[in-house]
Amino acid sequence: MTFIWACLLAAPVAAAAAPLGEPGTVGTYRLQADPAQRPEFERTRKLTVVSAQLQLGPVVRRGGRQFQWAGLSFTRLNGQTYQAWLLMDAWPRPERAPQVIRYLWCEPEWPDAVTFLHETTGVALLPRLSLWEYGWPRTADGKAPLALKPGEPLPARIQLQGWPFRREKLARQAAVAPPAKRTVVKLNPDLLIGFSFTYRDTEGRHRQAIGKEQHEYVETSEEDWRKDIAAGFNVHQSLNHASWLWREGVYSNRLYWLPDDWPAYLYRPNYWGRAMYVDEPAIHYRAWANSREELAGKLTPAESAKMLEARAIEPLWKETGNYSALWFNHFVDQRFGRGNLTIVERDYPVWEAIWHTAWYQLAPDNGVAGLVDEDFYPEDLVEAYNRAFGTQIPATLENACAIRVAVLRGACRNFGKKWGTAIYSYTPEALNPKLDQTQLRYMYEAGATYFWFWNCWPGLSDAHVPYSYKRAYAAAVRQAYKENPKRDLQALLHAAKVCIVLPYGYTFAPFPLQYVKWLHLERKTEAGTTYRQVLANAATEVERCLREGVKFDIAIDEPRFRPKGYTELIYVREDGTLRLVRPGQPDRLLRQPRTPERPDLGPPPSVTITVVDAPAAAPCTLKLKATATPGTGELAGGITWEVFLPGGDFRSADGEELAIKAERGGTYRVRAAVTDCFGRPAIAWSELTVTETRRDISTFPEEWLFRKDPQQVGEAEGWFQVEAAEDGWQRIPVPRWWEETAVGAYDGVAWYRVRVPIPAEARGKPLRLLFGAVDEEAWVYLNGRLIGEHSCQSTGKGPNDLWEEPFAVVLPAEAVRFGEENVLVVRVNDSGAAGGIYKPVRLVVEE
Repeated sequence: MTFIWACLLAAPVAAAAAPLGEPGTVGTYRLQADPAQRPEFERTRKLTVVSAQLQLGPVVRRGGRQFQWAGLSFTRLNGQTYQAWLLMDAWPRPERAPQVIRYLWCEPEWPDAVTFLHETTGVALLPRLSLWEYGWPRTADGKAPLALKPGEPLPARIQLQGWPFRREKLARQAAVAPPAKRTVVKLNPDLLIGFSFTYRDTEGRHRQAIGKEQHEYVETSEEDWRKDIAAGFNVHQSLNHASWLWREGVYSNRLYWLPDDWPAYLYRPNYWGRAMYVDEPAIHYRAWANSREELAGKLTPAESAKMLEARAIEPLWKETGNYSALWFNHFVDQRFGRGNLTIVERDYPVWEAIWHTAWYQLAPDNGVAGLVDEDFYPEDLVEAYNRAFGTQIPATLENACAIRVAVLRGACRNFGKKWGTAIYSYTPEALNPKLDQTQLRYMYEAGATYFWFWNCWPGLSDAHVPYSYKRAYAAAVRQAYKENPKRDLQALLHAAKVCIVLPYGYTFAPFPLQYVKWLHLERKTEAGTTYRQVLANAATEVERCLREGVKFDIAIDEPRFRPKGYTELIYVREDGTLRLVRPGQPDRLLRQPRTPERPDLGPPPSVTITVVDAPAAAPCTLKLKATATPGTGELAGGITWEVFLPGGDFRSADGEELAIKAERGGTYRVRAAVTDCFGRPAIAWSELTVTETRRDISTFPEEWLFRKDPQQVGEAEGWFQVEAAEDGWQRIPVPRWWEETAVGAYDGVAWYRVRVPIPAEARGKPLRLLFGAVDEEAWVYLNGRLIGEHSCQSTGKGPNDLWEEPFAVVLPAEAVRFGEENVLVVRVNDSGAAGGIYKPVRLVVEE
């Protein structure tokens, strides 16, 4: 390092060779705006940047090229001065960023400047928020970064940090140079290990392992932080940030902390940003799509994929919200003025449980930078594929990892994005340090950038990786880095020579496509082939690659797919055939996949289904039992069920016994599957017919009246009465979560009101209101009378169980106005997230 600095600080060369301008040039600028107009926090603490200096330092030679130091300093009204120095080859221009070979940053209380270097390559690291767009002086109109032509003086006016500045002095000084005293801080943007938090659990064990009452959280001390850093953490989520961390090789995310030293964030290379990730777009899309009964039998995989793509980028471009690329501006505005500076945070990924949707989430040009696979049970993944598709993929952790890598790498390779993995535990049993650490090392060697470990907020949930486990996991990744620090990430991204290409809309997973229940595996394509058979063809080719030790990717057949670099492409088609493409050879049509050679291990397992309770008229409960018998290998895990309901609905379950609530008549198809320790599956089917006894007698309008009740005065004021005034109510579509209507974000009590005719011929017959689901609690009134409720008190269940549970309410004959309009009112209480009547409501007569 001493030799390098000696070279960089070599004697200055002639001014004519200076790439930026005459060394020793100093321009002093003064703010041209009134500090008294700033927000109170900035104004009262005198934090407004009122002056700045732009300095041209010495020129040095490196590698036969000329570089020059440029300094930018700015001073607040309270006298604090910040400095940034860059050794670069040119001025920045809109079409080309300069090459910067050193970047220094110094804050008022620091003993010296800090130079930020890439831990592995040693190259200079600039701020993650674009320095040239946000922190560097810009032209007076703000349209471009400041760039001078040879011999051109520093301009009279500039824009800095969103505000106008005017030059008040231009001078030449003999000793203009960057600080000589420096500390080197190494960061690794290619290996992001997090999170380290500002609190930790005291026991270092899972909440469920020691009891929630004994489980405690404490503030993280400096000693804890330093142990985290020593273990390998280099991404820190701040609730309570310690200032000394800005001089450490740790990225800091400030999601839950208001700014106190703006605009310093624009100049710190280890400031991650306001947001760290976009939270689970596919999970949110799944919840939305699964609540839409009107999609049953109509939604196609391609239509669903397009909606998922839109949902993946939607939270990025909202004006507000924790995951918005624009949220940084609102974050700053609460305490500081930012002038006309609009900041967009671009470089953060999705953190996603439904990782097999990676292609659709990474495809949009204005989308996220990558995807972190939030996989819960990787050791069970291969068995799930074999149970779903009848393959015999050897049930190893390495094969489970290879499948996940193929999906993530295929998408990232195609769209130039990054990928990673996570440990995200719900139960103590899900934490298996031996398997988890093996998985992490595998992912590191495969080219993962992100390694994240979830820690819930204190008291929030049981989803938790205790801090002792997190340190062990961070240390495992760090050790993998020490053993192989110079991964070629581009080579690893292009490691696969074989690509299995699915039709647009498909996801390579043993679940309904995109986890949308209307797209379950027994749905059929226009060619009459089931989705299961299409994916089973792909899975067989995957098994072949795994058994032969061939690296492969999973991609999607669409115009954005770039097949360059693959020596074999297997296009899986919706008609059940496959197209084999090898560059330079004629394409081949395969009627079926190429089944790999499998060892003869003796008799496989078997499974049978027994109907315990025979089908009756709806509504009823169907009970079945599955019995699995091992062959030459022991059974692995339990029995999994797939249930295909009338109307296109889908359910899944685990265990030997299955109970199905048959709410309507029709055919119920049931599939049971099990695997043995070798990965061999056994599959059985059963079909049951239920008679329909309910008939719809009226149709509800598409819009109902709606009214918020945040003070919970509706009951006392009689909002449920027939004669209640309807002033102050608004019309919204039902079924819908109210957040998806003009109501917007709201948690609390609200009321629905609608008029519905009940025919006279229904008199004397059993009448019921059938609610698909209400999020979360519901009290039902008919013509001013409370006739039923579905609440925590009435069911003994919590909100997490109520929100997606169907329920029925009997209509008492004395409350009904036969042959007339009836007033139905539903009071709803939603304690968090989405709320309202989001599934269909039916008024039926039982015959």
